Amino acid sequence: MGNRDRDYCVLIGDLIGSKGMSERGQAQERIKKTINKVNHNYHSYLISPFTITQGDEIAALLKNIAFAYEIVVNLEKEIFPLRMRFGISLGKITTSLYKDAAAVDGPAFYKAAEALEKAKKEDSLVIFNTGNPTFDILINTLESLLYLLKNSWTDQQRRIAILYSQFKNQKEVAERIKISQPAVTKVLKATSFKKIQRAEESVIYLLKNFHKFSS
Repeated sequence: MGNRDRDYCVLIGDLIGSKGMSERGQAQERIKKTINKVNHNYHSYLISPFTITQGDEIAALLKNIAFAYEIVVNLEKEIFPLRMRFGISLGKITTSLYKDAAAVDGPAFYKAAEALEKAKKEDSLVIFNTGNPTFDILINTLESLLYLLKNSWTDQQRRIAILYSQFKNQKEVAERIKISQPAVTKVLKATSFKKIQRAEESVIYLLKNFHKFSS
């Protein structure tokens, strides 16, 4: 099977509010550091690793859609306190497969760009454009609800949630940001952390079972 005979997953991201930033150079360095870490951690799932394609936009070509949202969640955590939004697609590639995502082209990239534009217009974190309308409605609705909840978090609440998802230990989180453990507990409860985590796990489960929707 040639590379033009199958669907590939494209993930495009763009920095939120970059035009109004006074220190875009620092933001660029943060993006580079973030994609380098994600490329290292997920190298086995990437055909073309994340690269900066234009301005503050990043793109990667994935082997399949199964780990796309897991990668988005990790990009979110690593880029903090900066914020990004994403477009994810499934589609064809019309060029050869290169390590540099900027050199790869085809409908999959156009669909991801359309999804990213829709995410901007709808003020969403991520929009999926898989070509399966039923699946897209299901997963985009779930993701919109997740974003609505997480977007209400303060920076401190987001920081605590990120650290807890990393260390799974409230005492460790409290020591790292110099607050009490009960304060960490209060934040996790106020942000509905466990419910959101379960919902994110559901998104990941749906993507890993995408083949069941397309069969």
